[in-house]
Amino acid sequence: RFPAAVTAGCTTYASLSTAGAVKGGLLAVAFIDGVSCRAGVIKQITHNPIKHTEQLSESVEALGSLANTICLLYTPGRRRCEELVLDAIAEKLRERRVSVFGGSASMSDGENKTFVALNGSVFEDSSVFVLLRNDCGRIRLYRENIFKPTRHIFTVTDADVPSRIIYSLDNKPIADVLAKALGVDKKDLPKTLPDHPLGRIVGDNIYITEHLGVTADGGISFYARAYNQTRIALLEPDDYRRVLKETIEKARADIPAPAFTLIVNCVSRGKLYERVGFISEFADSLAKGFGPFAGFSALGEQLGYAHFNQTMLAAVFE
Repeated sequence: RFPAAVTAGCTTYASLSTAGAVKGGLLAVAFIDGVSCRAGVIKQITHNPIKHTEQLSESVEALGSLANTICLLYTPGRRRCEELVLDAIAEKLRERRVSVFGGSASMSDGENKTFVALNGSVFEDSSVFVLLRNDCGRIRLYRENIFKPTRHIFTVTDADVPSRIIYSLDNKPIADVLAKALGVDKKDLPKTLPDHPLGRIVGDNIYITEHLGVTADGGISFYARAYNQTRIALLEPDDYRRVLKETIEKARADIPAPAFTLIVNCVSRGKLYERVGFISEFADSLAKGFGPFAGFSALGEQLGYAHFNQTMLAAVFE
């Protein structure tokens, strides 16, 4: 019925909307008017995506004005290449002051593949972007952390950046350093680190880096890159109810009557909320605070040109 419509999306662990948090099925959001968009694919994301941004360049030219525009990004979550994709997009959009707002595709428990899609085509090795312009007002972007820094701050001194493995902090084995800071045995790190992720300190921002596992050679692998000489804080849980309330209050102060809000919520956060019985209250709070909204669960989140984990993002449309 709508042959000119752009359709884009990804697989997900769970979807969020005013109907609640739902696993399985399909969640679709339609913009009837008030929004302009152009979309495309970035190929070869694990190798050299910067050479495959021609569709992004064409979309920028076709859209025209980039005022009140974001770059909605869907990237397969199992390719460990989000930073490469962001670098490629930055070449085209950073100077135009267009922010990336995205999530890494996730999957149901028991699945091991993630996919993104554009206009009926499904991709496992490409990213999908949508340049999305609000023709009726602003789009404000928010990032929510439910972890706060402890007194333990370190410097990364040995990292395999492409593999996302850190071997040492302050010139000491990372497992030894974290076990000592947490007061646990090294063998207990895998069950302790989910509640104590690391936070990359970049200016005034803390970007959460979630651990993937302890490697055979004594390093710890992560879902996001950390570079040598990066300052890293050990984090601890904050009051997630208070933090959510503050996020909504800030957004409503900026845009008192949102027309629509798009949410990207980390899978790990969703599973935490399931364990503590907060997931339904979380979805209800988003509905009461933002009004019409929809979202998906991600293995990683992207905002601006940074990739991180265990975070919620909100794009609020005026």
